[in-house]
Amino acid sequence: MDKDKRRGFEPEKIEIETSEEGEGGAKKHTKVSIGTEDVIALFAGIVAVIIALGMVFGVIPVNELTIGVLTFSGAGAAIAKIISARKKKQKQD
Repeated sequence: MDKDKRRGFEPEKIEIETSEEGEGGAKKHTKVSIGTEDVIALFAGIVAVIIALGMVFGVIPVNELTIGVLTFSGAGAAIAKIISARKKKQKQD
């Protein structure tokens, strides 16, 4: 675990950092970070929307299995957001 921390790896968030030369030769740094829970919630929400649209347009049949997958995708997104909010609250305390 210490080896990962030396490299700047944190499983709680994903960071992307870029640098480019700006005006006058100065380097301009851009850093974007997103929590892993947010990524999970995003993709679970996307899956739920795609399945729901497929069911509405008749591409995906409406049965117990597809309704279950849709429900778990939506629940996964909600659970990931709750976990993210709790972690942020714990960091503040």
